[in-house]
Amino acid sequence: MINNGTSINKDLYNSTNKTRNLSSHVLGARLGRGSYFAVTTEYSSHDFFSRPNSAGERYMIQVRVITGEYCQGNRDLKSAPYKPGSKTDQYDSVVDNVSKPAQYCVFHDDSAYPEYIIKYKKS
Repeated sequence: MINNGTSINKDLYNSTNKTRNLSSHVLGARLGRGSYFAVTTEYSSHDFFSRPNSAGERYMIQVRVITGEYCQGNRDLKSAPYKPGSKTDQYDSVVDNVSKPAQYCVFHDDSAYPEYIIKYKKS
């Protein structure tokens, strides 16, 4: 827990694709050049991110992500920014909206742990 009582771990969602960091490379790295995770399944289940296989099945990964203390992301970031007044203490992640994040971006592979692979079909 962080001082304000919020959890540093969140269950987030990532669509599966053979290209690592798809959103970072294809979508222009809106929050930075890291791995992106959505708060809800709706974003990750979008056709662009989760294409069906020949049987119409799609896959999504539920991931435990260490979001920790976060700040606003931007496309120029290659790592999480340093906290104000610090040359050594970085934020743990960046987000699309600090007051109500819908997407998180982390810059270290060990910040995310896949928990479940979700197989589904859209109707």
